[in-house]
Amino acid sequence: MKRIILFLAACPIVLIAAAGVGKPTPNLRLVENGASAYTIVIPDAAIAAEAKAALEFQHYFLGISGCLLPIVKEGSVKAAAGKHIYIGNGSYVRKNSKDAALLADTHNDRILIRTQGTDLVLTGTRPRGA
Repeated sequence: MKRIILFLAACPIVLIAAAGVGKPTPNLRLVENGASAYTIVIPDAAIAAEAKAALEFQHYFLGISGCLLPIVKEGSVKAAAGKHIYIGNGSYVRKNSKDAALLADTHNDRILIRTQGTDLVLTGTRPRGA
């Protein structure tokens, strides 16, 4: 139940980023002209919470925007191919996040919502924040 509440609390933040309010990244547009260039990416060894979060994000994103985003495993993503929404604590997040040290701390729950270029990262410490 807490995970669903946290996810729903994060939705407005994602919508604000998509709308460009606050301009976290000048080029971040999750939907443009009724279409999206984004793919949801989960870790190759995603835990149940990460897989469920990706499905919930996909469901609510479809309801809000009318766009069905594909979900793929991290290993099938080419380094620079397309735009991505990374959900979970996968290798891309651990290698590229400025907050990798925070995510390595498993004694405290953390949730991270960040843009990296044109990508969106939604992650946290495992198992609950993921």
